Amino acid sequence: GFFGDTLVTAYAQPERTDSSVLFWNTKTDEKTVKYYNRLLSVRAATENCVIATQTESATQQYALLLCNAIGTPLDSKYVDVEPTYLSVTPYHVVAASHSFVYVWQYRTLMSKLTSVDLGTGSLRRKEGRERCFYIDDSPSAQQSENAIADVNREPSADPIIAIGASQHCLLVARESGAMLRFSLPHISLEHTYTLRCRPQTIAINCESTRAAIVDTNGVLTLFDLGTPGSDSFGTGDV
Repeated sequence: GFFGDTLVTAYAQPERTDSSVLFWNTKTDEKTVKYYNRLLSVRAATENCVIATQTESATQQYALLLCNAIGTPLDSKYVDVEPTYLSVTPYHVVAASHSFVYVWQYRTLMSKLTSVDLGTGSLRRKEGRERCFYIDDSPSAQQSENAIADVNREPSADPIIAIGASQHCLLVARESGAMLRFSLPHISLEHTYTLRCRPQTIAINCESTRAAIVDTNGVLTLFDLGTPGSDSFGTGDV
């Protein structure tokens, strides 16, 4: 990933059993290396990157570590949802398994880290900062204060196969060819598209008007999403 002036990349060293993650400031040439056990993925956006790892606790949990340009953790979340798919925007971290979607709003327009209420030092979570939902259910406002979903539910018969997120929207592609569009930060279902390909990577432009989809055959397609905040949505098939 690349954020600010920093390139972040993970690699293996023959003499080590863990994973090495290099933070390289391409302007100053300063390099910092951090080491992580059970590293799953690295994603970056704007000023931060997220390191996803599997914890070594008896209960199978996963850690999402929000880091700065030298790899110092600024905040973290421990979740039960396996981050098989991970996407980072300037405001959200989205992790998804084959059946669940977890959304962490780590920054707002008014503040940086959202775990602490500014001016009070309180660690109380504000409404909407974390959400988790089963992909076959429609997220509702009543779920906003309940970040924990029952991850022991039966796997979805139409599993998630790719996700992509921007400041304004979240796209979730499913095995059936459906691609769900959710609004951010409110996480309400806005539209369902029909795809004729099997996406493996989804990226959204900064205006949330177009998505780039790379399918399992390596074919890149640009998909018109329409205009955010309006009733106009792209209807073309991919």
